[in-house]
Amino acid sequence: MVNLVIMEGRLTADPTLRQSEKGNHTRYCRFRIANERHKGKSEITHFFNCVAFEASAEAISKWLHKGDTVTVVGTLVNDQYEKNGEKRTATKIEVKEISFGSRKRNSDPSESSILETLVQETIQKIYNTYMEYRKKIHIYYVAFSGGKDSVV
Repeated sequence: MVNLVIMEGRLTADPTLRQSEKGNHTRYCRFRIANERHKGKSEITHFFNCVAFEASAEAISKWLHKGDTVTVVGTLVNDQYEKNGEKRTATKIEVKEISFGSRKRNSDPSESSILETLVQETIQKIYNTYMEYRKKIHIYYVAFSGGKDSVV
């Protein structure tokens, strides 16, 4: 089954790199993005919790700050936990790829070229992932439509 999320938004706080205390001590970074959506003449802001691991987590904590724009590509994951004896579920985006967008504050010129390279590489990865899923969807469409091949 396909579980793919592509979301753009601004970071609501400076991300912080952490390390899990259990298991293999995985490095991770939790952050939240605000995504604005226009509905008629009004604007609605939705907030999405995200988590990235290892190298992505390090890059996010090093290069991104509150207010910076990012595009994340990942999967939706539900965490189930208990709080005050009540079962709860929290949905988050588990980040597989991230693209750095505009920066809210002035950046060091040396950071700019590094960021541009990272952005271009990430955009290419996103496009490649999109094309892979598009091909799979087309194959399924042909298979379930009795072999009639038409543009999806």
